[in-house]
Amino acid sequence: MSNKLLFIHDDIPRQGISGNIVFLRHFEKLQSWNIQIFVPEQVVNSQTYLGCKTSWNINSLPNRKFYWPPFRESSSLSINTRLWLWQKSIEKFMLKQGKPQAILTVLWHYYSVVACNISKKFNIPLFVIIHDRWDLRTNLPHIAKQRNTYAQKVLEQATKVWPVTLELGEYFLGKNSSKLQVLLPIPGGYVQKKTLWKPEFANRLTLVYSGTVEKHHYQIFSTIATAMKGSEDCLIIVTNPNNEIGLVLAQRFSNIKLLEYFPKNKDAVNFIVNNASAILVTYGFSIEENPFSEHSFPSKMIEFSYTGLPILSIAPVNSAFGKWLEKNQWHLIVTDNNTLVIKESLDLLKQKEAWNKMSSQTWSFSQKKFKVDNIHQIFESGLHGVLNVSK
Repeated sequence: MSNKLLFIHDDIPRQGISGNIVFLRHFEKLQSWNIQIFVPEQVVNSQTYLGCKTSWNINSLPNRKFYWPPFRESSSLSINTRLWLWQKSIEKFMLKQGKPQAILTVLWHYYSVVACNISKKFNIPLFVIIHDRWDLRTNLPHIAKQRNTYAQKVLEQATKVWPVTLELGEYFLGKNSSKLQVLLPIPGGYVQKKTLWKPEFANRLTLVYSGTVEKHHYQIFSTIATAMKGSEDCLIIVTNPNNEIGLVLAQRFSNIKLLEYFPKNKDAVNFIVNNASAILVTYGFSIEENPFSEHSFPSKMIEFSYTGLPILSIAPVNSAFGKWLEKNQWHLIVTDNNTLVIKESLDLLKQKEAWNKMSSQTWSFSQKKFKVDNIHQIFESGLHGVLNVSK
């Protein structure tokens, strides 16, 4: 009989540009586990389950019923009432399907607290993934403090905590916690052959950024476009075609092109391989403009390493990503908003010897530190570890 893994989150594991594809990839590789999923009903009703297996048991948590009191995050009574109601919905399911062997959640919403409560009540091992800081999703200090209080409750109950960086894990649990184990976002590993230098790269740089465009990206893209002036170089931004920042940039700079994002990550990777001479991965110039950069790690760095293309990395020097780049002696790093420095980096990408050196570094990381099977092994061995302990 297959082991049951109960996944409680605010979205469905699926294809797309968000972090949900990470869970999709891990679940696809879990051969001996029956995947049971609980997500909000509005997600179930609105999403196409692109990539989800039909064998996965997808269930919805009610947003509200007519006799439920409204949810107000400013009220602890309201929060705990809603948590209890969601918990009862899942317990009713468990009564029919049986107790799972493990629970997986993401520290990103109050659904993680529901997972924590069920884990504690039924003595089920709890695994918690952390991609970003939940408390940064609000501008209200008292709400941020409250979220951190609930986060501590979840992490105290957890059997294993998987942050994307050690800095992120230590922010919540302090140093030397035995629960912590870094779990990088698992890539697709679609490309099996390294991209090679093309003569046309010397005349025209095509730099591609693929992902969400936020407020802090405006200055980054503006500086890059300015550095490209007087050349045939261009910056292609693959994102939501209705993104206001992207539209303004495309109108202001003739060397910035907007392209609608691809439904499947594989298609985005194929586009980059066939059209780009280099990739842009950025977390901003400062932690102040992008607070998430302090502790997180960009999944695109790992995903796009499999193209073998050089990656121009922009990150605050004191961020977790910035420190990682420095530690690993990444060849192409920019930490300051300096047009001349960026222009020098762009010019390097049009020199064959420099391009090949940076390309080889990217490919080397895809085959070693970013290897798909190695990352998944951390995830799967953690789950199987609790089975061995319980025997």
